[in-house]
Amino acid sequence: MILKHKTVFKELPLSKLELDGYQPRKEYGTEAEKEKLRSSITHFGLQDSIMVTQKDTDRYVIIDGHRRYLALKEWPSPQI
Repeated sequence: MILKHKTVFKELPLSKLELDGYQPRKEYGTEAEKEKLRSSITHFGLQDSIMVTQKDTDRYVIIDGHRRYLALKEWPSPQI
């Protein structure tokens, strides 16, 4: 059986996202690297979407974009 996933683009509040506990990467860079990423996003915008899968009605687990999420956690805008 082949499962097909529907791709949907939408804005989500950062507060509804959570890190994937099965993510093999345990370190996501220094604070300086996060600041550099924040600065890049401020200047150029978020070039790649953060990919998530729905966990519950209003909770999502990050599949791709953990470093972008961590860099933006303190973002003035509560949505991405």
